[in-house]
Amino acid sequence: MNGADGGTTPGDFLDSSSTPKIVTPNNGAQTKTDTKRFGTASAKFDGIDDYATPPNSADLNFGTGTFTVEAWVYPTRSSSFNWDTILSTYNSSPTVGYILSYYDNTSNIAFYDGVLWHNTGISYNLNIWQHIAVTRSGSTLRIFKNGTLVYTGTSTSNTDSPAAFSIAKSFATYNYFKGYIDEVRFSNTARYTNNFTLPMTVQIRAINSSGAIDT
Repeated sequence: MNGADGGTTPGDFLDSSSTPKIVTPNNGAQTKTDTKRFGTASAKFDGIDDYATPPNSADLNFGTGTFTVEAWVYPTRSSSFNWDTILSTYNSSPTVGYILSYYDNTSNIAFYDGVLWHNTGISYNLNIWQHIAVTRSGSTLRIFKNGTLVYTGTSTSNTDSPAAFSIAKSFATYNYFKGYIDEVRFSNTARYTNNFTLPMTVQIRAINSSGAIDT
């Protein structure tokens, strides 16, 4: 992310993908330059009511198809607020959409595909950057932490949702994420199917539905 310290405008939350979208910070969400993974800043969320939203877009809905959802995250609290959410298109009525989050009052990495929860049983680490990626290829859903495959399951659900996509919140007021998020990316291809080497020095760019590597 490339924003100013304490930035609270869409320009600070710049989406630098090949199909840019305006990302709007809400309720005090801001960019911080002292804790970042790449670029000049990351997004900081207070875990109370901060979140950010790009406009809803077909790029963020994958139907029953192949996808990758990924981000660098830096949590600063263990989950005691049910599903502390990193990324979400969840809609409660009807119940559709996906959620990347903690799992039900634990610090476990989990993904909801619109029908099933996929709980890795592997925890997020506090106060350190980690890369989380979820991919689906065919009916196989995989979750990776820092390039290591930590979960494999079956997913055939339709992930499309009418709800607005949100960063750091889901549908309920107790699902806000506390910490920092950087380098959110979406792709309509399964970028990772086996263990992989993390991009340690290359900025991966933001919300992107392109199958091409975007650097």
